[in-house]
Amino acid sequence: MDKNTAVLTLKNLNKTYDNTTAVDSVSLDVVKGELLCLLGPSGCGKTTTLRMVAGFVKPTSGSVLIQGSDVTNQAPYRRDTGMVFQSYALFPHMTVAQNIAFGLQNIGFAAKAQTERVHEMLQLVELEHLSKRFPAELSGGQQQRVALARALAMNPAVLLLDEPFSNLDAQLRVRLREDLRALLKRIRITTLFVTHDQEEALMFADRVVVMRSGRVEQVGSPAEIYETPATRFVAEFIGWCSLFEGVVDGQGVFTTGKSIRLPLDHKPGPATVIVRPEYVKPAEALGSGPVFEARVTSNTYYGALCRLRLDVSGQEVLMEAHYPYGHGPSIGDRIEIRIDPKGARRLPAH
Repeated sequence: MDKNTAVLTLKNLNKTYDNTTAVDSVSLDVVKGELLCLLGPSGCGKTTTLRMVAGFVKPTSGSVLIQGSDVTNQAPYRRDTGMVFQSYALFPHMTVAQNIAFGLQNIGFAAKAQTERVHEMLQLVELEHLSKRFPAELSGGQQQRVALARALAMNPAVLLLDEPFSNLDAQLRVRLREDLRALLKRIRITTLFVTHDQEEALMFADRVVVMRSGRVEQVGSPAEIYETPATRFVAEFIGWCSLFEGVVDGQGVFTTGKSIRLPLDHKPGPATVIVRPEYVKPAEALGSGPVFEARVTSNTYYGALCRLRLDVSGQEVLMEAHYPYGHGPSIGDRIEIRIDPKGARRLPAH
């Protein structure tokens, strides 16, 4: 990444509380128009990192730069950022238009300029027809768009999103995150986004930062994070996967010691291999490769697919497959499967 184009830079950012390290030596660059997601379980440091960028938490050490200027010790209102909180934090006694105008008033926008900017933001989030309503009269998705419009009205260099979809129902969450991503890419605003939802991160972000215990485990595109995880933690945290411990022999064949053999074409030695469930198929669905007999230990129906846990000679294997309703295998059934070696990934040694 060309650091000259970085809009947001974190340099060795640390935060400790008493004897607990919440954020440990985090360094990142976020370029113009990029959607960067901080992803990880509760307590991993992602929200603390976001709040240090916003100015609500003071770093123990390290620095935050926005457009090349060090803002580490500046108050939140002096930073060129806009934030959408998890709760949206709309003013209940103000209309939609008044909520959007609030920040503009505080920085001295003239009345006419305020009106024009609010109208522009209402058009952007498609809420012109609701400008006179109060937050209590809006749906969750509409409230989210008002909060976004309020943040964007200030034309910030960096937009900060703190799990803004977590209060929405499942269908609305999917639709709004697609709409929001399209909007943010269209206006090319640099965005730092926090979530614990793996699917949300993979769908929304240009790059994903996976965090664990205050540290960065891996940074990469959604495809890189999912297909080539750098650590066992990333492999297990991002989606489903089967984990195999074994050895690669001199012919490049990986063996678990529990009857699973896969050609890997990797150098010999001990190996940890992951296989995503979409690379495990019923034997008849994959034309070549060794066949393994598996006993079904669970089968969960998800409509478009079934997720199965299988036992192959004592080794758990996870599979996703489509079975017509009522025709999938039952717990205890024995089925034959194949594993596509193209989906086998050897984790880096640490």
